[in-house]
Parts: sequence; C-alpha cells; structure tokens
Amino acid sequence: MKRLQGKGYPDIQTRGFVRLLSTHNRLVGRELGPSHLGVFALMDFDPDGLAIMSTYKHGSVSLAHENDSLVAERLEWLGITSDVIRDIHRDKSQAWPKLTPHDRRKALKMLEKPVCQEEIETSWRRELQVMLMFNIKADIQILGQCANLEGYLSSELQSHMSPI
Repeated sequence: MKRLQGKGYPDIQTRGFVRLLSTHNRLVGRELGPSHLGVFALMDFDPDGLAIMSTYKHGSVSLAHENDSLVAERLEWLGITSDVIRDIHRDKSQAWPKLTPHDRRKALKMLEKPVCQEEIETSWRRELQVMLMFNIKADIQILGQCANLEGYLSSELQSHMSPI
C-alpha cells in the first residue's frame, strides 16, 4: 500500500495528484471499476482536519475556477471520529484537548458552508457538532498512544474496500 502524506492545507500539485489517484481506473495493469481504487484521508478530529479534507474533496473558494481539475470526489474519511473517541474513552481514562477559540470559530464557519448542509457531508456536520458540544479535539497520534494504530487502520481499510 502506498501513501501520500501532506501536512497542513494542500497545495495545487498535491490536490491534482490526489485527484488523479481518485479518478484513475487502472491499477497494476488490470482494469478495475471505479469503486475498487480507494483514496482515503487520515485526518485529525478537529475543524482544521475536516477543512483540509474538504479542500481535497470539494475544492476551495480561492481556487473555485480550478476545482473541476483538483477535487477528489471519491476521497473517504479514514481517521478519528467521535465513535473512535468514545471507544478509546471507554477503555482508558483520556484527557482530550479542548477546542481553542480558533477551533470553535472554524467549526462554526464550516457548519455554515454548503458542504455541511443538506445531504452532501452529513457525517462531517455531525462530527463538527460533537466537537463543539463536548469541546474536544484529537490528533491522529492518539491512536498510536491509546489504541493499536496498525490494527485500527487495517480494520478500517478492509471495511471501506470492496472485493476485486
């Protein structure tokens, strides 16, 4: 399995490359249907993590004129969610970092965006609401500290992948 790792908000080249991966239907010389090539975003459980994923999947306002060539519509969220936090909290006493004022403003701003409205990304809307309600966030590193990161990722990837 190959991975592309970015830090922070993606640049145009990275977004274009992720789009190419998400739309390409050829893998190791075999023709596969579009549902067989998974592209996943391993994101933090915080408003910036969701905003970065939104930039990859739905584009950005500042480059709206280029979004058609940069969005990775089939990108799927693979990372910490409120369900993972609940499971970790059940097993261990964990002090979760609190949202900063910046985080709260970012979450509220994202909830107003069309991507979190209607039926586009309802799970994202729910996760942002949970963050705000419980005033918590979590970095992806928490999976390595409190859970078996390798086992978690393996299980999540298997549940997202359709058989060839």
